[in-house]
Amino acid sequence: DTAAVSSTSLSLTENLYDNGESLTKNQIAHYKYELASLQFQNVKAQVLSAVVLAYYRFNISTQNLKFTTKNYEELERLADLVSRQFYQGMKTRKDFLSFKTRAQRGRLDVITAEKVLRTQRSTLLTAIGLNADSNVQFDESLKPVLPKKDLSLDLKIEGLYESRTLELQRKMSELEIDLARRRY
Repeated sequence: DTAAVSSTSLSLTENLYDNGESLTKNQIAHYKYELASLQFQNVKAQVLSAVVLAYYRFNISTQNLKFTTKNYEELERLADLVSRQFYQGMKTRKDFLSFKTRAQRGRLDVITAEKVLRTQRSTLLTAIGLNADSNVQFDESLKPVLPKKDLSLDLKIEGLYESRTLELQRKMSELEIDLARRRY
């Protein structure tokens, strides 16, 4: 008469109720995720803004160099014309020196425009993540047309990121304080 004997036992190793700690930790983790996502969007917007601005300045510098070079060539042509007229006795020395000085000033403007273009090019290459000495050609047919820059818009966007970041940090700190209070 051996009867089948069986036994079962059940033991719990986890608390069924942890005074809301796990939910609070989950909310804190959610806020940290939102904060990281917001910071990523902010950095992305800043990088994009820097690249657009660098390209815009590069393009303006390119156009400025073209204009300055054409202006210099015209000044040189006029200086040569006045020089010939001066040596023929048709122009005064004052006119000759004036046009010669303008041509020299035009040459200095071209040199300055070339230097600014090189600086803007290296700034653009750095903004897009390339070495400043890279041999990259940019498509000059792209003409960026930006509306008049509204500084208040940039401040509003930065303020939006900043206020949302502060709000998330405030919520996280409140939850962490509440969590610490529950533990003790």
